[in-house]
Amino acid sequence: MPDIGSVTGRITVAGKPGAGLIVTFQPPAGRPSYATTDADGNYELQYNKDTMGAKIGENLVTISTESDGGGEDYEDGTSGQESSLNADAIPARYNTMAGQNPEMKVEVKSGSNEFNWDVTAG
Repeated sequence: MPDIGSVTGRITVAGKPGAGLIVTFQPPAGRPSYATTDADGNYELQYNKDTMGAKIGENLVTISTESDGGGEDYEDGTSGQESSLNADAIPARYNTMAGQNPEMKVEVKSGSNEFNWDVTAG
């Protein structure tokens, strides 16, 4: 088991709570940590079923409206797991292009960590 830091935060979309968003912290090597935001946009990462937090060190963060592999994909390209926001609500720089956005690379430290984002279109 790697060293883990506790990670919480809040995601807003254009200043409003981002409910039902998937937040992923991916270290360069090893298991990612996940969370789903609550109605107020708050999240707490989970490393595995028994451990909360994320691997200490650099992590690439992605924010999306659907979990990868979750839900059923339909022929029209939609998924059975939709958030209350439409797919266009999260610009690519926060998910598919996050690796090119320096704001999405964070350093998780031992102890408590808080990372907040306001997702904007601009």
